[in-house]
Amino acid sequence: MWIIFLFRDKAVRVLKINNCKDSPVKQLKYLAIIFLITFGLSPVMAFSAGDAEQFVLGNHILTLQWLQNHNGLGKAKIFKKDGNILLEGYQEETYEGNLNYMTINGTIKVISQTELEFEGKILTRINYINGGIPHERKGRFILKAWGGRKYWRMQKMTQPDGEHTVTDYIDIFFEKFQK
Repeated sequence: MWIIFLFRDKAVRVLKINNCKDSPVKQLKYLAIIFLITFGLSPVMAFSAGDAEQFVLGNHILTLQWLQNHNGLGKAKIFKKDGNILLEGYQEETYEGNLNYMTINGTIKVISQTELEFEGKILTRINYINGGIPHERKGRFILKAWGGRKYWRMQKMTQPDGEHTVTDYIDIFFEKFQK
């Protein structure tokens, strides 16, 4: 009996069970159980790629937990240009006379409605972290919405703070707003 596991429309694992002595009906039941466990419990399977893209496109709330939002929430604009999905975001606040902020700019690849791949630059400046020196990150980052969360959270959360490491919770909320 052969079992082929599919992941994001690609065959990634083929499992051959040698000398399977179970009846064909029992083998079919095994396959049904494996299928349900693998695909039936995943909410992502209910949406097409086009639906997921439309869900992502638009103006979203953007937050970094260090910014207390005294000046309002941050904004992330996710839009399509020349066939690419782009992300431009900014959040700021003034704290103890200092401007603290986060900027995020780059491209988005929609993996699913609950997972995004961002490639670009993130710049954060918090006056009481890293001596107030802006911290820049460049590269590829995954943003995921776990469980019942209504936002995508960046998964690579840590940044150096001199001799310490701090955790940044960078979130883009599903909720959309008008310009």
